[in-house]
Amino acid sequence: MNAVMLLKKNIGKNLRYIRRSKSRIKTKSYCGKSQSRIKEFKIFFFFLFFLLVFLTFFIVEKGSAGILINEVMYDPALNDNYYEWIELYNPTNESINLSGWTITDNSETELIEGDFDHGNGTMIIPPKAYAIITDHGTKLYEIVTIPNETIRLYIDDSSIGNGLGNSGDKLILRNQTGEIIDAIEWIIDYDDVPGAPASAVLENHSLCRYHNVDTNDSSKDFYEAATPTPGAENKIDLLPSFDIYLYPEFVPKVKNDSLYSHPFAI
Repeated sequence: MNAVMLLKKNIGKNLRYIRRSKSRIKTKSYCGKSQSRIKEFKIFFFFLFFLLVFLTFFIVEKGSAGILINEVMYDPALNDNYYEWIELYNPTNESINLSGWTITDNSETELIEGDFDHGNGTMIIPPKAYAIITDHGTKLYEIVTIPNETIRLYIDDSSIGNGLGNSGDKLILRNQTGEIIDAIEWIIDYDDVPGAPASAVLENHSLCRYHNVDTNDSSKDFYEAATPTPGAENKIDLLPSFDIYLYPEFVPKVKNDSLYSHPFAI
């Protein structure tokens, strides 16, 4: 009887030990899963952080790359030193700040600044809006009516570059990091401007970009406009036209007493 009770006692101790062991295994397993989940969350948030940084950078770069050189007056009828101008256009849905941006011709690189003399000095171009760049001593606003909403900018110099060349030149627009945003060339083909140059235009005509066309080829992107539109949408001048219709080489004759006669019938 004592042996039986001793056996039962030992069995009971073993069962309790097994139950405790199972409980410890479950606890360790639960803790392991928790630690694994914490590690997964850390990896997820780490990935999410870098994704947001990447998207922010991408959006900013995409926005700045949207600015276009839209129109250029390089050969005004009046003094070139006072009446040359460049028009920029923002085709994007975001406002773009031009602080620190530059414009380069075939000779010099100039810093673009806000014009406090003819505007409020802002450097921000709203979505679907225009901006005009002139030299500091410009007299353009004395002879041309420019929409109030157009952003006024200037080069803090007596001319844009060394003066926009009437026999050929280029313009390269760069952002604050030095990245090329847009460029145009006319008459002369420059190595650092892609595509072929636009053709020469007559005095007081402007080089205008076809609406939102940007193939990186000035000869395809720009046309000559007899009616410049500083600070407003470009317009294509419609020239008089006529149509030519081809008729058979031989026109059949019709009777003189016919009710209707064929054209050119004899």
